[in-house]
Amino acid sequence: YRIKGILNVIFYGAPDHANFYSELLTYPFFKKDVEPSEVTCKVLFSKYDAMALERLVGTKEAAALIRGS
Repeated sequence: YRIKGILNVIFYGAPDHANFYSELLTYPFFKKDVEPSEVTCKVLFSKYDAMALERLVGTKEAAALIRGS
């Protein structure tokens, strides 16, 4: 089955496991006529989410995200 109508995915905090992030975003919930460029994903995080961010994007990128650069 497909979950229809979702074009914006927002995580309140980074997922505990990197697999959750990739599984949700590859899940077939988009309509067939939706372009990938129309879909957005945002992750709201704080400095306390550094370890979870590190699992998603790597150590160097997580540090840069936490610093805001």
